Amino acid sequence: MRFSVFFLCIHLGALFCQSNMKLTILPQWQGGDFVLDSTYVLSPTHFISIDVCKFYVSDITFLKDSLIVYREKNSFHLLDSEHRETFDLNFNVSKFSNVDRVRFQLGIDSLTNVSGAMGGDLDPTKGMYWTWQTGYINAKIEGKSSLSSARKNSFVFHIGGFKKPFYTLKTIELPVIVQNNKIELILDLSSFIEAIDMKLHNHIMSPSGEADKIAGLLSENFKAGNK
Repeated sequence: MRFSVFFLCIHLGALFCQSNMKLTILPQWQGGDFVLDSTYVLSPTHFISIDVCKFYVSDITFLKDSLIVYREKNSFHLLDSEHRETFDLNFNVSKFSNVDRVRFQLGIDSLTNVSGAMGGDLDPTKGMYWTWQTGYINAKIEGKSSLSSARKNSFVFHIGGFKKPFYTLKTIELPVIVQNNKIELILDLSSFIEAIDMKLHNHIMSPSGEADKIAGLLSENFKAGNK
């Protein structure tokens, strides 16, 4: 009986040590909320609107002093601007208040790609899977730009590729501050778009050197939000 009570206390203690916490990753435009289908002005000659913005984040890991505090298992999340709730990710992590960095991958790793189409956020019905040969689309951003030379000024970025030399998976690590058990990260879409020459690069729909460059630009525009 004493042993049963002892182990029950340990179990309850472990439960109370867990912290329910939230990681929010939000697209923004020039420091404000990003809104699908809105027309934004980047210059007197550049007007842009985005009607699709979704991307995968995976292998989410929380660190303290470069040591892993928590690493999510089966960590695959599809974040979609059409569904605001997808940008709030909830975790049950011990010692969460000690976290000072977050690391994650933008896209889907090669092992998961060669495993074929899966369920959940990896389900092909989500519209983020090409074929078994080309795998998952890591990020999909579509819209219109007054500078695009494509038909109806459209631009389409379907960014993926899990085989060399077009391995577009990007690892992102950022310093963060925990506030009320919450961490906020932002994706600066305006800076991302401004870095692209829409006259030359407006339709990318397969693994390529262009896709790798766009993936790099996208990953560079993730930032800590609640500093």
